[in-house]
Amino acid sequence: MNNRYFPLKIVVLGAFLAACSSASEDKRFHDTSVLERPPILAVNKKTVEEKPAVNTKEALEEAIKKDEMALLEDMKTEEKSSDADNSKVRKKPDHTGLGDAVYIMEQEVDKKSTEDIWATQPSQLMIKQPYDVAWNTLALALKQSNIEITDHEHNKGLYYVSYDPDPSLFSPKNSNNAVYVLTVKREGAETKVKAALGNAAEQGSVGNHGKSRTPVKDNSASHPASGAEDLLQLLYRTIRDDLEEE
Repeated sequence: MNNRYFPLKIVVLGAFLAACSSASEDKRFHDTSVLERPPILAVNKKTVEEKPAVNTKEALEEAIKKDEMALLEDMKTEEKSSDADNSKVRKKPDHTGLGDAVYIMEQEVDKKSTEDIWATQPSQLMIKQPYDVAWNTLALALKQSNIEITDHEHNKGLYYVSYDPDPSLFSPKNSNNAVYVLTVKREGAETKVKAALGNAAEQGSVGNHGKSRTPVKDNSASHPASGAEDLLQLLYRTIRDDLEEE
């Protein structure tokens, strides 16, 4: 029975293969025009331009140059505003006095003295200024300390002043003043000042440069031995702490 149906199976199989072959050759399966395609976008060539290549080094140098110019403009503006402010308001100094630019060399024992083993060298006021500048500084300190200059000799470095180291509240003003001599000398880049009680010839005398308003009597006999030291210490404190520019 199997042999009876065998030819029939072969016929059916051949028909199936022929159908498949005809289906594969159907043109409907080769036409891709009906498939969906992406839309075509319009491009405006005017809006899209090719950018030129940028030189990084030149761009950096150009940016730095612009920053420098802006900084210079800001500085000029600040200077103009500062000049305008200074022309209207004069600022006061933050402090007065020379501070560390003045100091005292204390008294020292004079070992060369044969008269008195306790003899001492007088103190010296040291100003860290050239001679001419220190000369003016000393004059200003005397004025601000209310010490009258009775005479002065710039070339010799001498100031003659009227001073009372121990004024009394019960005595008339300047009644016990005596003449003291300030000696000003160059000391390298600094200036040295010494003080001493004037001698008999210098007491009450006023030289050609004198500007004394009150006659000075010879009161030197009543002055203490420390009078010159007191005068020097007073000038030192004034120059160090209270000296103001005129």
